[in-house]
Amino acid sequence: MISKLKYLSIIILLNIVLACNVLGNRQVKKNSDIEKFDLAEFESKSIGIPSTRSLRMIKNDTIIEMSETGDVFIKDTYQLNSPFINSKSFYKDNLSLKADWNRFYLVPYGILKKYDKQGILIEEKDLDAVEKRTFSIYQLIKKMNEDFNIDLTNTKRIGISTTYHAIYGYCYMINVFDYKAPGLHRQMMIDAKIGKTHLDEIISFIK
Repeated sequence: MISKLKYLSIIILLNIVLACNVLGNRQVKKNSDIEKFDLAEFESKSIGIPSTRSLRMIKNDTIIEMSETGDVFIKDTYQLNSPFINSKSFYKDNLSLKADWNRFYLVPYGILKKYDKQGILIEEKDLDAVEKRTFSIYQLIKKMNEDFNIDLTNTKRIGISTTYHAIYGYCYMINVFDYKAPGLHRQMMIDAKIGKTHLDEIISFIK
């Protein structure tokens, strides 16, 4: 009986030590790696009135857009002429990172990460699963290239969002603009589950 008690005591002690080590590592990561919003740069270079200010900078082909809305600051970062955007929000009171996610045009995808004001990760959410999108962004890019010869990475003539259809569920809504035909654009709706084309038509803004 005594040997069993000693064995259990050792196991409990080891678990306590491991827990302390994990907590210690987490504390170090929290204090050293937490990202902050650059308020000084934003205030010195932004335009507009408080609560709606914005700033756009280009640094070595990287575009950084900062804005202010509600109770957060927003920072979008992407390469010049790229539709892949990293978005981050920051708490206004202590400027620490609040959320981090990615977008393809206006379509959020991948994993959304949320943090508390101390920099601790408190939630992870699969943004594709929220809208039950099993036909991925990369599959969409491939389909449009192969089936329609349309390059979705050409940001000068493409606009993409998602929409909910009563019959088909969530779909990608793609708008293709042709500057040689002002007033007209091609609108396509692609099923976000199976990749089927449900709509392909020319829209006219000319009455």
